[in-house]
Amino acid sequence: MTVSESLFPVKIRNYYDLFFSNQIFKCYINEKNYFKGHYYLNCQSKDLTEFWDYYFEKDDTFIRQLENLNQLLITSTVKVADVKGYLPVILKYLNDEADIASLAHFLDEISDVFTYRNTLFLEALNLKIDRINQNINFNIMNTIAKWLKKKSKTLTDQAIVQEINTAIKRAIYKEIQTIYNQRRANKSPRLSVMYCYLQTACYPYKYRYDTNGDFIVPYGGTTYNELNFEDQLIYLKLNSSLFNGTVSCRDYAGYLQSIEDKVTADDFISAIPPVNTDTLSYNKLPFNADNEKHLFSLLKDIKCRFLLVLNKSEFTTSIKEHTNLKIVNIRSKYPFISKDQHTTKEQKVIIKNY
Repeated sequence: MTVSESLFPVKIRNYYDLFFSNQIFKCYINEKNYFKGHYYLNCQSKDLTEFWDYYFEKDDTFIRQLENLNQLLITSTVKVADVKGYLPVILKYLNDEADIASLAHFLDEISDVFTYRNTLFLEALNLKIDRINQNINFNIMNTIAKWLKKKSKTLTDQAIVQEINTAIKRAIYKEIQTIYNQRRANKSPRLSVMYCYLQTACYPYKYRYDTNGDFIVPYGGTTYNELNFEDQLIYLKLNSSLFNGTVSCRDYAGYLQSIEDKVTADDFISAIPPVNTDTLSYNKLPFNADNEKHLFSLLKDIKCRFLLVLNKSEFTTSIKEHTNLKIVNIRSKYPFISKDQHTTKEQKVIIKNY
């Protein structure tokens, strides 16, 4: 979704975010110096709230864990030069599937490189090296099977290394997901760092849980291979905090009702809810068409300015027909699209009262 300067009020006293999870709009307002007041950030998820509490408090253990994760993400990335001597084995196997011994040797070399570079950070995060290596091999074999099916026998070194990195990052993601789901009931800086990574690197716009409460969203794909948290660490190491506000954890309806008598015409509410779904979302509750209507009914009579983003539907069309609110049609696409995935853009609408 492209953020346009014209979408925002020029002056804001206090900024309220009903579904705070990422910082797109908050950072934009900060950078443009539109905002001089307080942030009131409301997470729909206990896990997100705990993460931001550690983050804004600059918890020492949290920072160390984030540093370890960041180093793992950086050092686990391989370059063509790191494995160039072994890449011909892949192409040889694609042309002659009989050479299984050479392929096994290649997989062993990838595991050795990964273990040698990352043992220190994996141990600091208490992640299982053997389990990650097993999943790296499984992911690489899966990719090779797809190449064979498509008869992709003339791959470039860069294309092969990109898939190796995806296999590595997907294995790290799965291990972190496993540990997080096993320990999620225990609040700790380590688990908050893990949740931060899962939320950042997962399949975009999806925050899904199964009926047991396990986070089940898969790795987002190739686009996330270069992900790191260097900018966040720079903020955390500043001598003074740039954050002036509070983080809460309420359902959107209760939160709106708690602030309706406090807001003024100079305040601004950002409402970017989860994608419309009947499955469990990041607050471990569904957010469906009925919730969209309820959210709009609460916002339309609010005393301050608001910006609401919804999927385009018959309901949003009716809003345009029966109100004087401003409606902006936009089309957004997933940022991780590869040539093997659909490229359909989601049709969304931005609804604002200013």
